Order: sequence, then C-alpha cells, then structure tokens
Amino acid sequence: MAWDIMEVNKVVAGILVAGLVAKLGGWFADELIEPELPDKPAYPVAVAEQPAGQPAQPEAKKGPSLAALLAQASAEKGRKIFGKCAACHTIAEGAGNRIGPNLHGIVGAPIAHRSDFAYSDALKNHGGTWTYEMLDHWIANPRKAIPGNKMAFAGLKRAKDRADVIAYLRANTPNPPPLPAEEDEGGSAAEGAQ
Repeated sequence: MAWDIMEVNKVVAGILVAGLVAKLGGWFADELIEPELPDKPAYPVAVAEQPAGQPAQPEAKKGPSLAALLAQASAEKGRKIFGKCAACHTIAEGAGNRIGPNLHGIVGAPIAHRSDFAYSDALKNHGGTWTYEMLDHWIANPRKAIPGNKMAFAGLKRAKDRADVIAYLRANTPNPPPLPAEEDEGGSAAEGAQ
C-alpha cells in the first residue's frame, strides 16, 4: 500500500499534536502542583565543612610537592600552556577583560578583586587570596576548588603544567609573594628555598 501525501500529513500532524499536548500538559501540571521540599534531607549526608577562604583539600597526591614543582617551573612553558586560558583571559597589564577577568597581578591578590569584572557569587563570597596553593587547586579543577563558580574550564590535570602556568602568572605579577619553601622530611622549611 502506497501512502499518499494526505496520509503522511495526517501522521505528521498527529505526532506534532501529541507532542504539543504532552508539553502543555507538563507545563499545566507544574503550574497546578508545586512540589513540597522537606526542611531536612530524608537521610543525613556527612560532609566536612570547608572554612571560607581555604582551598578545598586535594586528594592524596603522589609525586613532588607544589614547592618543588614551582622551584623547577618554567614561565616560558607556562606561557605556551596559558594559550588554553587566553581564549577567555588576558594577562597584559591594562588589558581588558574577556569572558574571564584579566589575570595580570593575580598571584597574592584577593579572590574576586577586580572591580571591573562581574564575578560569580561563589567567588565573591569565597574570600581569601590567590596563594600558590589556591591557584594550583583552581587550575587543577575550578569547579571543585570553589563550587558554584561560572568558569567552564575543566582544569589541567598534570601538576607540572599547573606549576608552569603559575610560574607564568607569577612572572606577570608585580612584586609577587615569595615561592613556598620546600619542607624536608622533618617538617621544617628547607634552607635557601624560595
């Protein structure tokens, strides 16, 4: 049996009307009934409280410490890796913002410090400063470092790449804070480390 154009039109119209009825029915049901959410969760979830201004604690790391990586980091390699960031950020002094803020002078600066950029509430309310450790957590996974922020970048997984980017950010920060000192096995800062 061959279908003529009228039969095809009826089938297509029937599908469209069914979809429209389903969509309008869902909308109407949402308008009629508002779900009641409980005041307390049905079962407790144990979550460690994170003080404001403190970076989220990373999972147990293997490999060199951040201080050791920063001591050997290359700002030139960081400049190349920063190319991934340059789609959204500028770094030159006085350059404007893009999707993300200008990052000139970010190392040691307060989080969400630029008055000419509309930061997410998560960043505005976080507090603290962009320490080397916080930058490392942020560059590794922005969504995990400060939950609720608007940054879409997934992060850099390799610790060496993050250290190189931080070295590049440091090179573009006037009077940056000193590099963290490496700790020896006894827990005291290694002499001469900067």
